[in-house]
Amino acid sequence: MKALGTISVGMILKAEYAATASIWRPEAEMQKYFLFMLLGQMIIAKYFTFLFIKGYEGTGMMEGVRYGLLIGFLFMGTYFVQFAVSPITVKILVGWCLGSLAQGVLGGMLLTVLYKR
Repeated sequence: MKALGTISVGMILKAEYAATASIWRPEAEMQKYFLFMLLGQMIIAKYFTFLFIKGYEGTGMMEGVRYGLLIGFLFMGTYFVQFAVSPITVKILVGWCLGSLAQGVLGGMLLTVLYKR
């Protein structure tokens, strides 16, 4: 889910990333660190699921939506910090924030469907 979001946000913001290319690793160098990205995605997925299960009440789809929004807003905080300390554009910030909310909600809904006590 997160990887899918990263790819789609990357495609939408491609021009913005190109305009700020000097602050990102070159594509070839990013490939060297792919395992770190994969590990990070796995950690996020594990704890996203773990926290959902810990608070699961079985009240339906809106529970997943609420959970996803909460996690999305939590991640948004990190993007505002990143914006404050890095020369990223407002479009990148907005894209990351909207992507975070969308991924959180979709992930929460998916867990609501998949998780059975």
